[in-house]
Amino acid sequence: MAENSDDEILSENDVVSVGAQLKAQREKLSMSINDVADKTRITLRHLEAIEKSQFHKLPGKTYIIGFARAYARAVELNDAEIAAELRMELSEIEPITSSHFVDNSAPAAASSIAPKTLAWTAAIIGAIALAAFLIWRAAQVDISSTNNENETIGNETIENETVAPDDDVSQEAPTPDPIALGKVIMTANDEVWFEIYDADRKTINENVLQAGDSYEIPSDANGPMIVTGKPDALNFTVGGKAIKPLGDGSRTIKDVGVSAEALIAYQNSTDSEAPSSDN
Repeated sequence: MAENSDDEILSENDVVSVGAQLKAQREKLSMSINDVADKTRITLRHLEAIEKSQFHKLPGKTYIIGFARAYARAVELNDAEIAAELRMELSEIEPITSSHFVDNSAPAAASSIAPKTLAWTAAIIGAIALAAFLIWRAAQVDISSTNNENETIGNETIENETVAPDDDVSQEAPTPDPIALGKVIMTANDEVWFEIYDADRKTINENVLQAGDSYEIPSDANGPMIVTGKPDALNFTVGGKAIKPLGDGSRTIKDVGVSAEALIAYQNSTDSEAPSSDN
């Protein structure tokens, strides 16, 4: 059995960790960790964390298993077996299972909310309700004032003056494309790794989606772009309208714009595949 480093975590039966197995197989194939990073499009620091079983450096259990499966395929190991072993390994690591994978989406119990907090919340809600009533009341007064402008005073009626539009000024504002104002949603039709980053190369999201999983591109992202080895496994919609595939899966795409504007421009173009720096 190969010697394990201090960073690698062994099970109670002294079984080599998943990270050690992946590293050993990589070295057996004479591959560097950079080769694996290029092949999987997973960042180097995440691959190193997996090899050393430093799971606390990874975002969560879904990422750990997804990255490990992609790593396994890259070094010609059975990804399903690796995933099963990794789940067992994670279940035996108490610090990881008890503190790292915390479901932050669970609502707080009513008993955990301090009475003072409830009082402030009620006060804020009351203030909002009062402000809404005052705004509504002011609107009603404005409407009443407008209607009174056409009242008859004695024998004379005062009417609102209608100004004819200037022929040189267009009276109709351009109607924005409703699709451009819609959300950008990408949905996986197969297991797929992707990274979304902005114009400054800052990662917005790096993840592995399973078939049926969806992700919404942040509308305020600065020039969001995507890199993925399986563009054919992702379906994009803008405002609910389907966008043609970004690639046929024969090659990795990167630096491909995925903002609403970029995807609409691509949809309206005659290109059969989204442009990328690999061209």
